[in-house]
Amino acid sequence: MPQESTRIIDKNEDLVYTIKEVSGLLKVNKNYVYALINKSLLRSTKLG
Repeated sequence: MPQESTRIIDKNEDLVYTIKEVSGLLKVNKNYVYALINKSLLRSTKLG
């Protein structure tokens, strides 16, 4: 059985994830992540 990682996140730490990474963390598809961003339920920043 795979061991799940437990990561403690400091609330003051700024994190940057790709859409693919967020979809993996939330176990949802990429389109759902975009929908959460469009509804302002997730913050996003366009890089590049």
